[in-house]
Amino acid sequence: MDSTTAKQLLENAGWVRALARRLLRDPHVADDVAQEAWVRALRRPGLRVGSARAWLATVVRRLASTARRGDERRVRRERAAAAGEAEPATDELVARAEAQRKVVAAVLALDEPYRATLLQHYFDGLTAAAIARAAGVPAATVRSRLLRAHELLRGRLDREFGERAAWCAALSMLVKGGA
Repeated sequence: MDSTTAKQLLENAGWVRALARRLLRDPHVADDVAQEAWVRALRRPGLRVGSARAWLATVVRRLASTARRGDERRVRRERAAAAGEAEPATDELVARAEAQRKVVAAVLALDEPYRATLLQHYFDGLTAAAIARAAGVPAATVRSRLLRAHELLRGRLDREFGERAAWCAALSMLVKGGA
């Protein structure tokens, strides 16, 4: 392509961009389509200036159509993937909330100092050392209280739920802040 042809093609730059933006909703995709049209024009040997605008219009329309089809396929894939991520059923939410309530009740039913130690550690996010400083006891004492509280809690919840998996799931939701 000679410099005169390239110069005359560049005179159509605004027109090409405007056409792409009219055909597509997303201005960024429209800019990509316009740029691809220019790449194709520069690669086309023997393009005559007289037919350049008609040729560019055809290229832009085809590229825009391809972009729209790709976007429609992407939207369908995303909807199909989201359908698999449906919200849990109400009865499942109620069962999970009830399990969490039972775990909280079991923690609150613990005797002191186990209850306060667990609450400070898991709900306030304090370390054993921080709890020990606040209570004026050695950190080893706090760690042993946590171990004993876990043993007591496991025993009670095993009896309450019948299986450990059910209350472990509820407990993990509480510890992660999911409740």
